[in-house]
Amino acid sequence: MVKKTRQAFVEERIVKIENEFSIKNAEEITQKLEKNIRNAKTILVKLEHIEHFDLSAIQIMKAMHQYAERKNMELRFEMQLSDDVKSLLIKTGFDDFI
Repeated sequence: MVKKTRQAFVEERIVKIENEFSIKNAEEITQKLEKNIRNAKTILVKLEHIEHFDLSAIQIMKAMHQYAERKNMELRFEMQLSDDVKSLLIKTGFDDFI
């Protein structure tokens, strides 16, 4: 018999994404996020040394934002982005993520 235990909420979960955030690794990142953001009051997503970034990344970030709002969680992004990626976010209207 398998017992299900209730997990307590943790104050903050930190999820680190490095180098690439694009269609190439979107599924892997989504799984990592889904696993790590459950039962958190605050989610900190650290994007470090991101050189490859595309629409898939923006969609995932937007979905995370919507999820956090529904669950009444605080969501923060810390980003180390290349100038090209920053420019992409600004040009596409997602400069509020920077």
